[in-house]
Amino acid sequence: RDLNFGNVDGLNGLDRLQLLFSGNMDLTNLDPGNSLSNIEIIDAKNWSNNALVIDASFVHDQGNILYLLGDNAGDSFSFSAGDTWAESGNYQISGGLELTKYSGNYNGTEVTVFADQNIAHT
Repeated sequence: RDLNFGNVDGLNGLDRLQLLFSGNMDLTNLDPGNSLSNIEIIDAKNWSNNALVIDASFVHDQGNILYLLGDNAGDSFSFSAGDTWAESGNYQISGGLELTKYSGNYNGTEVTVFADQNIAHT
């Protein structure tokens, strides 16, 4: 797992970051000189266990909406301490994918995380 990736900017369109490792990734505390922006989907569908930590600032940097995908009971995500998030319902999109919506706030701007049913909120 290489967390020294520089600055990744998805720019316009729908962009997916595919995780190809097993383990933890704290997206609130990236090494200096590394950043992710305008990445709308983080995909942990890699047949391994992944645990992500995100915060409202990170979601804001992705364009205020972030989708989290997983594929097994070992995939999870958590919000960093200090952030307040509210679970606000389940949604089904095309293909039968069910997502749970979480709403937060970053400096007065609403930020939203949609997590599929295969990645647990811890």
